[in-house]
Amino acid sequence: MNDRNRIWNKKQNKMQNIKLAVFVAAVLAVLACSHVFGWSARVGGRDTLEFLGRMAQEHMAAAILAYTAVTVIGCVVLTLPGVTFAILAGLLFGPVLGTLCCTVAATLGAMAAFLAGRFFLKDSIKPVVMKNKYLKKWLFDESGKNELFVLMITRLVPLFPYNL
Repeated sequence: MNDRNRIWNKKQNKMQNIKLAVFVAAVLAVLACSHVFGWSARVGGRDTLEFLGRMAQEHMAAAILAYTAVTVIGCVVLTLPGVTFAILAGLLFGPVLGTLCCTVAATLGAMAAFLAGRFFLKDSIKPVVMKNKYLKKWLFDESGKNELFVLMITRLVPLFPYNL
């Protein structure tokens, strides 16, 4: 039985390493594409908001798709707080359409962040968090008393990123 456990642990460790490598490769691919296509220069430029505003006026569907893609990438890779996406949507699309776009894009971003955390990062982050006695108490309490409190804190405080 001991040999079975050792073999099983080796397989689990190998799978953890593969998942982490896939996630890191995806992040590096986004960063490489940003470098090649100049996404960071476009986003960080001075006339970005003007460009996005013109795009929203001239090509609304393309602007919504671009906003959604930026929001999803921002949620998963950049760990930006959700309030940044809401402000951007309001500036670009106005209050009504901006609210709708922000809701859809933030939901898709939160889903993608959940999937990334669940399938790629859980096995590599959990041992690190378990070492801290306070985080272990709040996040991995078996009684379930803290679940609602942790959910409320992470969702109602706008500074927390979606992929937390």
